[in-house]
Amino acid sequence: MIDSLNITLRNFIFSGIIQVSDSSNVNIVGTEGDDEINVELEGTIENVNVEGDAGSDDITINTDADIGLGQLKGQVNLSKSLEVVTVNISGDGNEVQVEEKIDIPGSQVTINNPKGDVIINSSGAIDVSDDEETGGKIEINAKRIAIFGSLSADGGGDGGVIHLLANDMLVIGNDGKLTANASLHGDGGEMSLRGLQYTIDSRA
Repeated sequence: MIDSLNITLRNFIFSGIIQVSDSSNVNIVGTEGDDEINVELEGTIENVNVEGDAGSDDITINTDADIGLGQLKGQVNLSKSLEVVTVNISGDGNEVQVEEKIDIPGSQVTINNPKGDVIINSSGAIDVSDDEETGGKIEINAKRIAIFGSLSADGGGDGGVIHLLANDMLVIGNDGKLTANASLHGDGGEMSLRGLQYTIDSRA
């Protein structure tokens, strides 16, 4: 097993795929330039840390790996299903998009981008539901938040928590779905939506 792998991006486009198998730590750091990279993870990866800088960093992670704690910073495109313990995404003013599914039963996903936008695309989803225990927690703090996909914090016991705090505008699209349901005998979850402006598209 590789103990640690550090990938530093310096204003270039890496058109191929970097493949990483069985590593304790994978660290990908973007610089002030515009960087693009495609990383494929396999096997067991204990930690994945991705940090974008002031440039427009486009980092795609393809994985079938078992991943521990993942910290994703900057503009990051998630491909396939990430099964992790906790995901913290910090946009640092850049746009953060979730294009695929983040699946973390009973755990927590936090996206903190108070100076930028967070978009959950129609193909994207954050699911912290737990079929047996209390649902997990989803927190998004951004200048503008747009939900076109789904956020789920359902629980086999009690429902979980969904907090959305938009410093400017909060948009829930026609296909946007938020659930924090409980089982038949559990208590419903907590849902908090805040924004200076709201747009909720409820067209059939």
